[in-house]
Amino acid sequence: MVQCLVFTLLWVCAVALHSLGSTKRVSQTTEPSVSRSTDPTAETVTLGPVETQSPDTHTHQSLVEEQEPLPSDPCQDDEFDKRVYQRDSNGVMQLIQGEDYKQTCNLSDTPGEQAHCLIYPTNQLNCSWNFHGLPNYSQYYASVFVCKKTKRISSVDCVTEAIGGQGAQGGTGKADRVVGHVSAGCQGSVDNSATSVILTFNVSCSDVWGIYTHKYQTNDIDVLCPPPNINPAWVREGVLLVQWGLPSTRIKTKCSCFHYQLQINDQVRDFKGGVTYNETNADPTHSYDVKMRVRKSSTCRGSQHWSSWSNTTMVAPFESPNQLNSLVVVGIALGIPMILLSLLLLIRLQRERLFPHIPGPPLKIKHLLERDDQFQFVPQALQSKFVEEITVVEEAKETPVNLAN
Repeated sequence: MVQCLVFTLLWVCAVALHSLGSTKRVSQTTEPSVSRSTDPTAETVTLGPVETQSPDTHTHQSLVEEQEPLPSDPCQDDEFDKRVYQRDSNGVMQLIQGEDYKQTCNLSDTPGEQAHCLIYPTNQLNCSWNFHGLPNYSQYYASVFVCKKTKRISSVDCVTEAIGGQGAQGGTGKADRVVGHVSAGCQGSVDNSATSVILTFNVSCSDVWGIYTHKYQTNDIDVLCPPPNINPAWVREGVLLVQWGLPSTRIKTKCSCFHYQLQINDQVRDFKGGVTYNETNADPTHSYDVKMRVRKSSTCRGSQHWSSWSNTTMVAPFESPNQLNSLVVVGIALGIPMILLSLLLLIRLQRERLFPHIPGPPLKIKHLLERDDQFQFVPQALQSKFVEEITVVEEAKETPVNLAN
């Protein structure tokens, strides 16, 4: 009987404790949230259901309400270039510092060394990023944001691709397979008003989420146009002078900040600054092909990427001012006599028209006439035959008129 009473008492206590615990049960919501903690060195990101508790049981909810959300626009975030979050025991993604995340997802500490972005003169943006040693079960994607100060004006699509073979992850004793490396490529157009380009790479494993961000100022990744107005010319025999104009840039740049490469035929010369170059000891009997390209000097702000080569300009062999061209000599030798002959023929034709030639007897007849010969035959003149012409005039008789009538 006593045992029954004890069992009943224990059962009542268990029911009471169960009912008391139900009042403190945590309510759940399906809305995901991203939040910061009040500690500047700690940051929490909650993915999936967020647990909210009653204010009389736990103080974690009040801290979450005071946290500020992370900026959703990368153009407004200049604080970090790398964020790594790891899921804690409560299922909350927590921002972590240090080297702990390397052992979890095999993420590199300096992935930005393989990141590159360039803006070509046609306003074409080209970005690439390589990651090494990611687990094969990881998920990743890349994106590029074009900003005008703190305002996002456009975005660029990216394509990610796993390149290389797979192998066991070394140094950890795990059997996980890793991808050789992941390559991300982004191509798109950039507006002239853009001031910065932000390249973002997101990678997530089972319990780790990494966000790598690299921000580039457009002035630092602009690829220059080739030097304009390239004009090579001979100064004197054996000296070739090449002149050009300054390349166009987004910001004002000193002349000494440009690094040039000048190619004359197959030889390339490197030099900095200036807008002229003298090539001495040039063979005056040969023609030369000249082209140039340019980049920013390492001591100045700007892209170190070479521009494309300019169009080739050809220089003809050197000609001395005192040396007559063979074609000119032939032209003078043949042209002047032909011109004089044409003038003479024209004058003669005009003279014959103005003063016609008086005809004369042939020489034989002239000699015959000049001979003093007594037996010279003189033809007699023919007697003219007279024709007598007689005119007969007849007189007509008049008939008297009858007066009586």
